[in-house]
Amino acid sequence: MEELSQKVAGCEEYSSAMDAVRDQDLERLGLTKEKPEGAVAFTSLGSLDSFDYCRVWLEPLRAFASPQKYYQDVLVDGKPLRCNWVGGWTRSVCFTSSGLILLFRATEREKFGTKERFQFYYLVELPKEKLSFECTPPVITVKAENAEVEGVNLLTGEAEKHSFSFTFVDKATDRSFVSQEQASRSGMYRRVVAGQGSRLQDKKVLHERRAERFVSSVQYFAFHPLLLKSFSALGFPNRLEMQKSAPKLVEELVAGLGVTCTPEESQEEPRASGE
Repeated sequence: MEELSQKVAGCEEYSSAMDAVRDQDLERLGLTKEKPEGAVAFTSLGSLDSFDYCRVWLEPLRAFASPQKYYQDVLVDGKPLRCNWVGGWTRSVCFTSSGLILLFRATEREKFGTKERFQFYYLVELPKEKLSFECTPPVITVKAENAEVEGVNLLTGEAEKHSFSFTFVDKATDRSFVSQEQASRSGMYRRVVAGQGSRLQDKKVLHERRAERFVSSVQYFAFHPLLLKSFSALGFPNRLEMQKSAPKLVEELVAGLGVTCTPEESQEEPRASGE
């Protein structure tokens, strides 16, 4: 973890990309302040313009993630956040030495061609005391149940608090990931994704949402797409090989919080390869 964190901190490509994302979020925040109705923007980490986005972000994704069912579930104040995928949205987490940073964002446009504003934006830190863990690799679970966080409403500047509930699960192993080309030939993949209403033949949708260029047959923590995009600068031959390193990384991150990890007995897992 320390080695990857050092590489990420020194990766100009990724740092520049994430600085641009933060600048875009600041612009979105300004536009949201102009028309705040129905929007939420909240942080427990101080000023947005001073927060460093250049971190090892992971996204908890569903098995066979499709645009309609992409992220693993989260409740904020008892209400579910949308779990679908749209460009510019994220459901990212970053492990720290003391807990977990959450960055949840959804955007919208007033009409076609206009700039984005926030539907919701949450940037908070949960200390490990408000989290529970199960670590029996390859299965790792990170859970929060009505974890209350005090912070600031970025639209009004007023103090407020929100509660967060989720159960993020990582079941990934090397065998969990297959290339997009292999997945497109998989009967299981087609049945699962078709059942979620995805347009399998819509090449534009497939191209735009699959920057990772692989899929997983199980729930997992994916590296943030912009982090994966910098695979070469971070020492990996391709996105897939970089993602295959994530399960071990997650195990190390959880263990770094004082959690004892006991490997689970070997068992079969669903494959995404062709039938």
